[in-house]
Amino acid sequence: MEIKKGIAVSPGVAIARAMVIDSKDYRIPRRSILSSERTKEIGRVHEAFANAVTELTGLEKDAAAGESRIKDIFAVHLRFLHDESFGKRITDFIENELVTAEYAVSTILREIASHFAGIDDEYISERAADIYDIERRLLTQLLSDVQRGVEHLKEEVVIVAHDLTPTQTAGFNKTFVKGFATEAGGRTSHTAIVARSLGIPAV
Repeated sequence: MEIKKGIAVSPGVAIARAMVIDSKDYRIPRRSILSSERTKEIGRVHEAFANAVTELTGLEKDAAAGESRIKDIFAVHLRFLHDESFGKRITDFIENELVTAEYAVSTILREIASHFAGIDDEYISERAADIYDIERRLLTQLLSDVQRGVEHLKEEVVIVAHDLTPTQTAGFNKTFVKGFATEAGGRTSHTAIVARSLGIPAV
């Protein structure tokens, strides 16, 4: 039997069947648009932002009263989405480069995430995961991609993945998700904070 060791980011012991999930990692090819299509693509970005805000606001309200750290994470994501300069970088990219909304969102948000990841401070560098989380949420809206899997569990499992976003973790049903292990992340990541708030053991 092979034993894997890692950094404990949320205390506890979990024994259940392992469920390996593939964290959604979109690869968006560059696709050019006609100048006459710019308004349509920019409109799609605005709609995706509005829908993402609606989703996150609902998640923030649904978080239990004692889970203030989770509410704080959703609030951080909402601040990004409400920041006009954040959205303007994306729409300016569409305007100037004549590319699709999906490509603009993915390109700009990954630039921002790379900037955070390159900062020599563990807390700040791990905010890159929050930007990737927002990217996935916006691309899910733009691509009409409804993810299914852990929300339909019928048995107890321990989730095994390369990485998990904070909102993925916040959506876990504690009745069935008894713990999780990821390759990426650390003690100060928002995913780890969510796990501790929910009382889910994590490595």
